[in-house]
Amino acid sequence: MSAIDSPRSSLTFSSRRNSLSPDVSSSRPRPAASSRRNRAALRDYYGLSGAASAESPVEVPSEKLESEMTITDPETYVQTLLAHESLEGILRIEARSINDIRMLDGEKKALVYDNYSKLITATETIRKMREKMDPATETQRLASDIKRIAEAAAELSNEMGRRQSDGNTSKRQQQQQVAQWVLDAPQRLQNMMSEGKSKQAHAEWERVSSLLERWKLVKGVEQTRSACLEAMGQSL
Repeated sequence: MSAIDSPRSSLTFSSRRNSLSPDVSSSRPRPAASSRRNRAALRDYYGLSGAASAESPVEVPSEKLESEMTITDPETYVQTLLAHESLEGILRIEARSINDIRMLDGEKKALVYDNYSKLITATETIRKMREKMDPATETQRLASDIKRIAEAAAELSNEMGRRQSDGNTSKRQQQQQVAQWVLDAPQRLQNMMSEGKSKQAHAEWERVSSLLERWKLVKGVEQTRSACLEAMGQSL
């Protein structure tokens, strides 16, 4: 009996020990569950919300998911989206792509306008600098100023010449009139004396005599003096 009972007790103890010991294999995570969690994390990171069914998990390489950020093969990228994304996810990616395209287009236009404005400003600045620093421009401006000054001086000189010429003509006419008045003096004095205007004749002779004294070196002055004295001889 003891020989038979000992094996039973050993088997019972062994089975009891096996039932109390933890199942290490059951507590260890399965590789399939870990892969699903990794895929879900990648979808959340890249905004891909289409979850694969647990019954038929689909292995999506990380390079395919990263192609959303850097697309090198558009056709492959589209086929990957159609194969692994739901309609809602595709529409969301399309809306985001359209928004990005509009933003890029606006930034491109703003950059073009900004560069064009800078180009116009730079061109205007260069033109002003050339006008200020170009020696030819300064020389042309100086030559133009000198030409205007010369024209004004010539016009002023001509005007002064005309005035001087008019003054000389008037002075010459006055001299001719005075000379003619002196030459007519003998006849006037004779008429005054014959009319009995001796005082007027003497006053007239004084004016004529002073002029003859200043012109004494002029030819014909002495003859005029003698004629005047003869006209007034009876009153001297």
